[in-house]
Amino acid sequence: MKKITALVLAVMLAVSLCALPVNAQTTSAATDDPSKLPTILMHGFLGWGSYDDINAIIPYFGMTSGSISNYLNSKGYDTYMPSTGPFSSCWDRVCEIYAQLTGTRTDYGIAHSKKYGHERYGKDFSGKPLIKDFVWDADHPVNLVGHSFGGAMSRMLVDMLVEGRPEEVAAAKAAGEKVNPLFEGGKKGYVHSVTMLEAPSNGSSCINATPALAQGVTSAAYTLTNILDLTPLKGIYDTDLDHFGIYGKEGESFGDMVKRVMYSDFEEHHDSCLEDLTIVRACDMNKELEMQPDIYYFTYYGNRTKRDPVTNVCSPTSRMFFLLWLFGAPMATFTGNTEDYYYDGYGDAMQKVSTPSQYLGEDWQANDGLVNVASGYCPYYVNDAGERVYDPHVDVADGTKSFKKGIWHIFPERDFDHLGMVGGLVNENPFEVMSFYDEVMANIANTAEEGDGREEGCPSAKMTDVPVNAWFHEEVDNMLTRGVMTGTSATTFSPNANLTRGQIVQMLYALEGKPAAKPSSFKDVSPKAWYADAVGWASEKNLVAGFDKDTFAPEADVTREQLATILKAYAAYAGKDTSKSASLAGFKDAGEVSKWAVDGMKWAVGSGLIAGRGNQMLAPGATATRAEVAQIMTNFLK
Repeated sequence: MKKITALVLAVMLAVSLCALPVNAQTTSAATDDPSKLPTILMHGFLGWGSYDDINAIIPYFGMTSGSISNYLNSKGYDTYMPSTGPFSSCWDRVCEIYAQLTGTRTDYGIAHSKKYGHERYGKDFSGKPLIKDFVWDADHPVNLVGHSFGGAMSRMLVDMLVEGRPEEVAAAKAAGEKVNPLFEGGKKGYVHSVTMLEAPSNGSSCINATPALAQGVTSAAYTLTNILDLTPLKGIYDTDLDHFGIYGKEGESFGDMVKRVMYSDFEEHHDSCLEDLTIVRACDMNKELEMQPDIYYFTYYGNRTKRDPVTNVCSPTSRMFFLLWLFGAPMATFTGNTEDYYYDGYGDAMQKVSTPSQYLGEDWQANDGLVNVASGYCPYYVNDAGERVYDPHVDVADGTKSFKKGIWHIFPERDFDHLGMVGGLVNENPFEVMSFYDEVMANIANTAEEGDGREEGCPSAKMTDVPVNAWFHEEVDNMLTRGVMTGTSATTFSPNANLTRGQIVQMLYALEGKPAAKPSSFKDVSPKAWYADAVGWASEKNLVAGFDKDTFAPEADVTREQLATILKAYAAYAGKDTSKSASLAGFKDAGEVSKWAVDGMKWAVGSGLIAGRGNQMLAPGATATRAEVAQIMTNFLK
């Protein structure tokens, strides 16, 4: 089974036992309230936290640069470091974090535990919560800061808090047991901000580039650390796999315990971060992790590779830690396709999950030694057509002080390798590291809000998913005022829902005052459908085309290239200037634009209506959300 390697952090664990932290010089503290909320620092794969004794010797957040948590706390911040299973899956880690924050017993859920073949309950934190006298609700939120795999954990924690897990609620009720509050959902407002540091949001190509090495060192690291778990040193660094039977049993000899661990079938349960870090599974998981309109999102990513301008070969720089170079170098030259499936579940519950294969080209070569820039930049999933669908995001410059909710703010690339952003192993300047966290906390501080901020008569005032600081707030108000778009209900706009083909023609139809229209000839457009007149009008004016003479697919999501083509046709119909055009040659996927859409895309890019989605990708076949289209239409109507 393919997995993400544990070599670097396994060696790091051994090296760190001999390391001495370095005290960093303090500077002036940020003063705004949001940054003074409890900030939860979540470690990555093979990491550790404050429940592990090793954290007092060498903190995960700081390593040989000194404790970042202590540094921030000395400046008036309030930081905490939970300890989660270093090999555990994203789901299991979220359950562990929730138990530590609430001071309860870890509950992995009835349905989840049955599916993956392990015990339902883990460690009990009753009486020993991570934060003493902790109150956690919408009036007392927290900031989440996750490094590496901790980034995925932060996103899943938010999703569970808000959306819950209905299958777990049903399973608990069927068993006549109390439902874990984590699975009930409805905890909107419990998180103020999410910050990801070098997070492999879309997986890592490490296993693709170094399969034999990754397989060997991962197995070795797993066996050695679990044997450590069977000794009196368990509290120093705990793998937290008791729910898989990885613990010392009473009366069992040490030899028998080691033998049992060595022959454990943990890998066959498909419930580990080794699975979640594969590209196919990470991207598939992204489909379920929706962004919340009331949360601020930040992303920082590192890169210690460079591309030779003459040979075009990508390779690590001299500043990449030498052990990371073992993986960063192969990743920097790897190209190829991912698999189109992964296995999920255990035993009789195991199933083969199909997912679109991805081609990993040059855009996946730049990396920090373990995480590709293409993965650390912004989360995306792959739709059935094999196209990347990115979360809403915007690139921001250092020093930016105005942020909006519900959108990733992506900061400029950092000269850090994968360990550098959490202090590194004697290869980083401690002052640079601490200065970076000054910036992280200052950006959170700049999310301070003064009142609701809405003007009297705000069109979206009753819509709970259009907060005043959302990046799309003004654009949605514009669409509602003009009558071009309406809410999906009296209290929702559904900004993150994809816009359909029926909705885009309805918008243009509304702009024209909804004139009389003849029925269309499309058999899949019922005369009684709310979009029937709009489709008939747009078809008559040659503004839209069907997939064939009988099929319009009104409920299908509109793609970016379809949107560009339709808008150009409408612009010409409305007498607007359509002469602007821009070359698409600067986009790596320009060749993927359909021939019939090339002129429309050139016009849309030249008019500033459609831009790339990061890393020079145009994503012509990707979908567009209702919030994105509200922004595009606002610019179109200026």
